[in-house]
Amino acid sequence: TIADRLQLVALYVATASLHPEPLSAMTGTETAMQLLRQCWLNRPLKPVEQAKLDNILRLCRQINGDSGLQYHQEPALELVCLGLQQSAAQLAFLHSRSPQEPKAPSAALVTQYMRLRGVNPRRWLTPE
Repeated sequence: TIADRLQLVALYVATASLHPEPLSAMTGTETAMQLLRQCWLNRPLKPVEQAKLDNILRLCRQINGDSGLQYHQEPALELVCLGLQQSAAQLAFLHSRSPQEPKAPSAALVTQYMRLRGVNPRRWLTPE
């Protein structure tokens, strides 16, 4: 899931070094960025996913900032995190539920519409 992948990204961010791993031939930061790009969504982040992304951002800022940690981290990792967060926030309006669901039309209205509109002659050629 996305939340699991974000947790794995956080582990790679926290344990990254300058030396590439033997199996992947990538550094921990490169692997984290690759995993983070796989988390791109066309929906808003769930609260659990948002919490994990906030944790990754906090780790990036601690490592790149003045916290005294002696690890190297690509600044691009924080930019990818912010891009993912921004992309998910831009799509939030598509998935928000309105306070009142639209009511279904009544059966009488549908029947009246069907009667007034008549039968579509193009439908005569279809099997249904």
